[in-house]
Amino acid sequence: MMQIDVKIRDRICDVVERIIEISSTDIQIALGVMRTARTAEEFMEAKRDLLIAWIQFPYGRHVCYFCEIDPGSCDVCEWGKLHRRCGDPDSNYMVILNRKSALFEALDNIYHDGEEYGV
Repeated sequence: MMQIDVKIRDRICDVVERIIEISSTDIQIALGVMRTARTAEEFMEAKRDLLIAWIQFPYGRHVCYFCEIDPGSCDVCEWGKLHRRCGDPDSNYMVILNRKSALFEALDNIYHDGEEYGV
């Protein structure tokens, strides 16, 4: 088992905590709009905004333990040995990132696209 570097662990946890605080604020704002919506359109637009805020989970180099150990050392990255280098198109990192992006695009463009209901 690999011992953890406590400084890196704590730094990443601090970054994740800040991202969660920002997302939480955005979620609360959207929920407030949902609670006071007077139309289905206003409700659906706010719900779309809530869902988009919800999927903004921290994912990337700035919260990667292995990137923080030795930035730019992709060739010897312990995670990359098992999941392929992050920059490789078929790596697990890219699969997750692409699906996150696809979900964002779907929510942003087709969940509620300004349409009116019951017209």
